[in-house]
Amino acid sequence: MFYLLFIFNFPSTFGGKGIYWVKSADTEWLLDARSVLVLNVDGDGYRYETADSSIDYGSGRVNLGYLPSGKLEIYTVWRIHGQGHLQRPLQSSEWTGDMGDVDIGAKGILKKLGNTFFSGDLSFTLPVGQEGYSNEGFIIYPKFLTTTDLGSFIYLLPLRMHLNIGVPIGRKELSDNFPLNWGIAFELPSKFFTHYIEISRNHERNWDCWLSPGLKFHPFYRFSISVGADFGIVRENRLLGAHAGISLNSSLTREREILPTGNIAGEIRDKETNSPLSGEVRVVEIDEVFKADPVYGVYKILGLPKGIYTLKVNADNYAPQTRVVIVESGQSTLSNFSLAREYVNYEAVVIDAQTKNPLGNVSINIEGKTKISLRTDENGTIAGKLIPGDYEISANLFNYSQFKSRLSIIDDRSDTIMLKPIEVAVEIGETPEAIIYFDFDDANIRQDQKPELDRIAEFLKSYPKVKCELRGHTDSRGNINYNQILSLARANSVMDYLVKVHGIEKERISTMAFSKTKLVKDSPEKSRRVEIFLIK
Repeated sequence: MFYLLFIFNFPSTFGGKGIYWVKSADTEWLLDARSVLVLNVDGDGYRYETADSSIDYGSGRVNLGYLPSGKLEIYTVWRIHGQGHLQRPLQSSEWTGDMGDVDIGAKGILKKLGNTFFSGDLSFTLPVGQEGYSNEGFIIYPKFLTTTDLGSFIYLLPLRMHLNIGVPIGRKELSDNFPLNWGIAFELPSKFFTHYIEISRNHERNWDCWLSPGLKFHPFYRFSISVGADFGIVRENRLLGAHAGISLNSSLTREREILPTGNIAGEIRDKETNSPLSGEVRVVEIDEVFKADPVYGVYKILGLPKGIYTLKVNADNYAPQTRVVIVESGQSTLSNFSLAREYVNYEAVVIDAQTKNPLGNVSINIEGKTKISLRTDENGTIAGKLIPGDYEISANLFNYSQFKSRLSIIDDRSDTIMLKPIEVAVEIGETPEAIIYFDFDDANIRQDQKPELDRIAEFLKSYPKVKCELRGHTDSRGNINYNQILSLARANSVMDYLVKVHGIEKERISTMAFSKTKLVKDSPEKSRRVEIFLIK
């Protein structure tokens, strides 16, 4: 069995813009989508062959559409059907034909979310002639349509997707079959051509499933020619067909001036890591700023009149870039940017607080917008590049007290870091080696204070002959007797932590309670403390 189909078609037979059988949900497809008249003529035919005869079947359609606004489209479709019967071996033939059905319908945009249109379409098929599909009664055909600009999700690919779902209601034949009509189509436009492909299933083609790729040629405004193929993917006797068409439309009102425009798009990325950046692109000539996508670093500038433009790109902590771009009418210009980090130089020298001699092999950790770890050389120096911002720097060397400081680094900077030998702070009455702070009316060790206790414990393990004295204090609130008990409890908590967590011998630790007799001036928070003194 052999099936041949040929269609002379203005794509979107049944009113307005579409692909082939699939319709677009967008009625804003003309720049002046108001008072627009659309005319379409199409036809189809196939031959059904058996062992002793063949049947030719053909039909034609005339479609007239009207767009009163950019949101609504009204249309009507008139059909003519014919049938020819040929007896083998070519002895006799006959051809009959008559008026078919008439469609009257309307399509309107229900909602637009971003680059996605949601529309409704309702048509009525009336049995006018003897050869109509609905000659046993009229058909009501509601449809739901969506159109999405996939270029919003697929970088620099101007791909559009259309989805149609509908249920024809009326004839008994419809209720006896699965009545769901559907179709999905994709368009990939360029300056003069648009590639498209669709797959559809509907009651007018006996619910067969068809795959239809094609090409539209649109050399002029309001005019296009389309050609394509049809592949039946269900029945063996319906394998191959073709379609072609001409699209014409005319505005009934004075058209707006249409300026030739083009687009600029691209990515903003880190020059070193190639990671996307959330930057801004300013078009100097129109003084507008366009933001890049924070996840993918993609920016788009659409609808620029033909001309030369200056783009200035900025991103936080990156050196700006400026570039001149030429925009051509109907074209998209790709312009990617790779931005270099803006760094400041940071240098430091680490010396002994007593001897002023440089200290080598000191571990330096710098944390902030940049996180780096360095070690001083034999001259006690370090050097690195940092992103401008706020940082916390720490320096550690065995037998020296830990150094910590917060820095705001905006420009190139050099610092001197002095480390205090632990042996210096071992006599009673001098500056404590460490201070552990407590919450109000509480003797429990805070989580943020444990690292300092861990450091003291490591030192005590390294120097088993060194002992420590723990002095507990409180703030000024409460009576002196209660605070005496609280200050001793705090000292004992520190001792328990060193003994139970780190295994320091209890005999090496002594505790003292000072209640509220030694307050830190104007600071209740710093008064709630335990001071740790190291003793030889």
